[in-house]
Amino acid sequence: MAAVELTLTERITNLLYDYVEAIDDGRLEAWPELFVDDCVYKIVSRENSDRGRDLPLVYCDGIGMLRDRINVFRNALIYSYRFDRHLLSNVRVVDQANGVYRVRAHFSVFKTDPEGQTEVFCAGRYDDRVVIPNGTPRFKEKIVILDTFNVPNMIQTPL
Repeated sequence: MAAVELTLTERITNLLYDYVEAIDDGRLEAWPELFVDDCVYKIVSRENSDRGRDLPLVYCDGIGMLRDRINVFRNALIYSYRFDRHLLSNVRVVDQANGVYRVRAHFSVFKTDPEGQTEVFCAGRYDDRVVIPNGTPRFKEKIVILDTFNVPNMIQTPL
């Protein structure tokens, strides 16, 4: 297939697609590589976000913490594995300042158990800061804002 020239917005959108595909395909070791070294990853409730409260359910400061999260998931947790499926929509680059792009998107995550039963796990939005080091979009900050304030199971995999 011939190479296709993508706009910056398309490249940033593809970063979000790469993000959810790495999780959904079980390639969790590839997930941290979509971030810059000095990144921030947070999962917060919509209620706290709307009230300006910085009380995350999950907080990772730096790529090392992201890698540790995957290591714990792979080697230390005892859990009933479920398959993730993200649905991503309304991806928009909403602002840019000093080489940092603010990107918003909506998502929902479905979980399917080994018996084939699927349930909605959570829904919400991404509020991201993306930078372009060496011409490749990467997350500087990924804030996952959950509309679903009562997540039915522990948050095993990244959202």
